[in-house]
Amino acid sequence: MRFIAATGNKENDNCIFISNNYGLYGKKLSNYRQLTSDTAYELIEEVTALPDVYGDESEPFAYYISLDYYDKNKNYVEVDKYGYGGFPDNWIKIVELTNSVAEKEIERLTYSTDIVEINGDLLRKEFGITDEMLPKGVTVDKFAEDTNYTYRDLYESYFNTQYYVSNYCYDYYDFAQYKITKDSVAAASDSKALKEYAEPRLDDITSESDISIIGKVSGQYFEIVRFDCFDEWKTLNDISEYDLMTNDDQTLDISRTVILQQEGMLGTDSRLIFVDPTSRFLIIISGATYPDYNFLYDFINS
Repeated sequence: MRFIAATGNKENDNCIFISNNYGLYGKKLSNYRQLTSDTAYELIEEVTALPDVYGDESEPFAYYISLDYYDKNKNYVEVDKYGYGGFPDNWIKIVELTNSVAEKEIERLTYSTDIVEINGDLLRKEFGITDEMLPKGVTVDKFAEDTNYTYRDLYESYFNTQYYVSNYCYDYYDFAQYKITKDSVAAASDSKALKEYAEPRLDDITSESDISIIGKVSGQYFEIVRFDCFDEWKTLNDISEYDLMTNDDQTLDISRTVILQQEGMLGTDSRLIFVDPTSRFLIIISGATYPDYNFLYDFINS
């Protein structure tokens, strides 16, 4: 059983999943008695009596109930019910039966019928999103409007704020234009041009050569590499073509398995690759899981 009611919050999200099947989710033996009880069959009857879609789909999402079960004749049945704009007359009964079936495995479903409005105020309060995280001039209210997240997006599973904000900024700035693909062509440069580009942009230079310069910017290590020497740089850093990862938008980054200092331990060396607008230099950043694209946009375009 999967049950989502858009009336909760982060303390009690009103989203539950209960299964007695072996496999991915394991078997919750403590629920077996309840999920094969008369109460469970009564819940099935209440839910199956609902229309497949209650209300108008143009209205705010209210609930989703999914049941997979074997009926008394051992036939496998799948039921999906959606509600929009409000709740059916038997809603209190459905919540009561669900709480009884679920026992103490989950947070209790509330009896509230106040549908949560997904807006900037909610994203600020529940998920800590601020205007400062977003591109200049974009407010949290605008972010909420652009992304159009639903209650299910936010509450059914863990909503990683950093991940989604970072992706929004990537798309907002059209960062694909600052990435390379397999077909990208480097513009010619030299060691003098490399110095002229890197030195004003890096706060503290830690190493340099004719093809790359490494330094810190706001505590983050950046490596500026001559794009026309990228093949040489890959050889020097023991990076093969197999270590170049193709993203969904066909841009390239680096991801390879490495041996960590601890004996026998494996880890991942992840590096993001960006290119300056002239196609002369690559900006390579290590370990930036959720990059600050606001900062990177300014850095690349400075």
